[in-house]
Formats: sequence, C-alpha cells, structure tokens
Amino acid sequence: MSRILRGGKVRLTEQDINQLALGLRKTTAERDNLRYLAWPELYEIDKALKRRDGCVFLVNCELAEQGLPLLGNNFEE
Repeated sequence: MSRILRGGKVRLTEQDINQLALGLRKTTAERDNLRYLAWPELYEIDKALKRRDGCVFLVNCELAEQGLPLLGNNFEE
C-alpha cells in the first residue's frame, strides 16, 4: 500500500491485488474490478471463460480490437 501512496509507477502482482482487496474488505466482484484496472486484458479473458469459449484465437481477436496485449500460444498458426 505504501508503494501506491508514494505515487510514481507501481507494478502490482496478482498477490498484491488480492492482499489489497482483502485489506480493504472488498467482495470478489470488487477484487476482480481491481484486477481489471491493473490488467484490462483479464476482463476479456474472464468474459470468454464465462462464455466457455476460451479459445485463444477468439480471445485474441477481442483483445486485438481493444489494443490490449494478446495471449501467447504453443502452436504454429
């Protein structure tokens, strides 16, 4: 928390977000909103997982439309 309050550039980890949410007594949905602020691409990934079509290609299409970082893959295209 002190890193954030001091200002400047802060690179949060998933653990940092979880600890902040816990310390601030946030709900799971509120915690997810904090995650989406830190990593907007997670919103598209979570949305795809909820639709159960978490295909890397489809998620990357949605990420690319918004100019967000793409997911990697282990296969040749």
